Amino acid sequence: MRTIHGCFRECARDRPASVAVRQGNQSMTYAALDTWSDRIAGCLRDRGVRPGHLVPVLLDRSITLVAVLLGILKNGAAYAALDASWPEDYLADLLRRLRGPLLVADRRYPDHPTWVASSPLPADVAVPVADGSGQDPCCVFFSSGTTGEPKGAVVPHDGTVRLLRGASFAALGPGTAMPQAAPLPWDGFTLELWGMLVTGGTALLLEQVPLTPSRLRRCVTRGATLAWTTTSIFNLLVEEDIDCFAGLGQVLVGGERLSPPHIRRFLARHPGIRLTNGYGPVEATVFVATHDIGPDDPGNEQGIPIGRALPDTDLLVLDDDDAACAEGQVGELCIAGPRLALGYLGGVSGGFTAPRAATGPRRLYRTGDLVVRQRDVLHFAGRKDRQVKVRGHRVEPAHVEATAMRLPGMRRCAVVAVTRQGGRLALALFYSAGEQGRLSPLDVGRHLRRSLPEYAVPQYLRRVSGFPLTASGKLDERALTALLEPEGAAGRGRGGAPADPATELEHLVASVMASVLGVERVPEGAGLHALGASSLDLIRGCMRMEREFGLTAPAELPRGDCDIRELAAAIARAQQTLPGSGREAARPRQAPLSPVAASFVAQQEIMPDDTSALCPMRWHIRGPVDASALELALRDVWIRHESLRAACRLTPEPVAVPGPVGLDEPALTLVADAASLDDACRRLEAWLYREPGRLLRGRAWDAALVRIGTGEQAPPGHVLGIVVHHACFDGWSANVFAQEVTLAYNARRGGRAPAFQVPAPALADLA
Repeated sequence: MRTIHGCFRECARDRPASVAVRQGNQSMTYAALDTWSDRIAGCLRDRGVRPGHLVPVLLDRSITLVAVLLGILKNGAAYAALDASWPEDYLADLLRRLRGPLLVADRRYPDHPTWVASSPLPADVAVPVADGSGQDPCCVFFSSGTTGEPKGAVVPHDGTVRLLRGASFAALGPGTAMPQAAPLPWDGFTLELWGMLVTGGTALLLEQVPLTPSRLRRCVTRGATLAWTTTSIFNLLVEEDIDCFAGLGQVLVGGERLSPPHIRRFLARHPGIRLTNGYGPVEATVFVATHDIGPDDPGNEQGIPIGRALPDTDLLVLDDDDAACAEGQVGELCIAGPRLALGYLGGVSGGFTAPRAATGPRRLYRTGDLVVRQRDVLHFAGRKDRQVKVRGHRVEPAHVEATAMRLPGMRRCAVVAVTRQGGRLALALFYSAGEQGRLSPLDVGRHLRRSLPEYAVPQYLRRVSGFPLTASGKLDERALTALLEPEGAAGRGRGGAPADPATELEHLVASVMASVLGVERVPEGAGLHALGASSLDLIRGCMRMEREFGLTAPAELPRGDCDIRELAAAIARAQQTLPGSGREAARPRQAPLSPVAASFVAQQEIMPDDTSALCPMRWHIRGPVDASALELALRDVWIRHESLRAACRLTPEPVAVPGPVGLDEPALTLVADAASLDDACRRLEAWLYREPGRLLRGRAWDAALVRIGTGEQAPPGHVLGIVVHHACFDGWSANVFAQEVTLAYNARRGGRAPAFQVPAPALADLA
């Protein structure tokens, strides 16, 4: 078999009942997916899709998307999976350049002939599918270009089939399962999806991306055996929850230079998991070299090796005259062989050339990467040009500059790569404008976000009066970078009066994001993007809130330069929804009540003043109490546990429904001082036992603090009293509750958020 769809059909014939794709609770066998994609292929053929066409696709990550891509390939056409979150102008330009016979999407687009993927399909369609040639186009991947417009690499079937069939760098085949989390327009999508479907494995489509610790853990419980992640996401997972990799047999990582400290931590924690560095440009489909990382690699002074060439790939290290470099000599890495892309869409110029030397392959791709070969192993040594990798995305600064120069009033601009806290790479754009062009950084940011994908928008925007030069007359990038304010210094507000955080959730989000950005506090009213926060920083913040407070991350992060209030609102909405196919589903998360819990609720409804179903707890605290820190600690635990903010009902069925964070948050009531310990307990009981039924209406607990007087017969101190309804609580819960309140209180007294060791179970998990 020489094509993706040909290999898939072979797997469907040999393993018809095996699960091909799974997403959440939905799954589809190879046989069913083969039949469904046949019917889609027939519909597309009837609408003019023919061999050689390039068909753009605008669909969410779903099983439907997989069937559509197979249907396109079965017609001998190639697909271009685009991202609906890209700016409209950017998408319109790509659609124009693809010149497809139609657009496949989830809705109609007035300016383009569209086939809606949810349209009815014929019951039975016979689709004659020729296997075709391995050099036929199968897909188009877009990356940043130096000319101001993205380059579309047209990739042949050979690039994928030769990489994945019989791969030595990973155990692919029947019995394997892999999360599909890479962005759809990336070549990493090829590895995660077709790596399973052309070898007989199972692709686990994430309902939400990116790959966070909780999502990776869920994939492992669903059978994941290996995972691929970019360097940025890998570092994030190692820093935030290194144990989330447990249960995997292999982790593939790449896209950027690896961080030795993160690699060292991973190897120490997971010595039994195979860790593989994968290197390759999109022009050669995913990987051209791999290296299984060993314990000695993090100490290598040249960095983690990118490895040895894969089969069907020739890796040449050439000097400026295209002569082969000797071992230890730095040269440009050039790629030859049948896995190379066919070229760029529309004949755009790029790195595909014939070698200048008389001997050697007839066609090369010049990567622009500088490498050195040591004992037949390649090490990365830098770039020949200005291209940079930002969070795994390839960005040409010239592309960003050309886009910025289209803005009226822009006189000159320069994009510079800067290193942020923790060694992360970010982009900064410095610009000057004419006297008549009053361009603020806000104006420039809006223009760029309308024209570029989010990852290509610089995180720092600075207007300058001039551009410093070196002694040789070149742009002095170091001097420009020095003009940046210290990271975290007062950010640029977005207009209007600054607003204090209005809810405890906003305070929590502000505290976590300050920690992520390495600043003392997030300035009031400041946009997070203006402070240098990338989408990866927002993801990191959501991961910490998920781990420490049990808060579900939003399916979609706010776009543009959001502030704390907007991010908190997105997180609050996520607490009230269930994840769908990459989108929020507008239905409450609820869990069935057990028969015992339902009986407690029924008893309370029959006898509203009955207190027998309440679980009281009292602690005598000797010495002073920081009431503010204690109240914050109680809220930390309340936010973390859905059962503590649940409303219980019996009709139409007995269920518990967690309330959203930010509404009816618990307060620590300070009851009047008591003269003695016994008096304090009586005061607490009177306060906590009032109207017992209130504890079933959305907040299952209440808390109060009484200070004991300093009389001769009274030991000094306080009594903390808490009451929780038995429908949501039991004796085992009391120990967990006490431990977590103690941990949170000690953290809040120290001015920091608590670091809970394990995620809190959701109500549905408890049920």
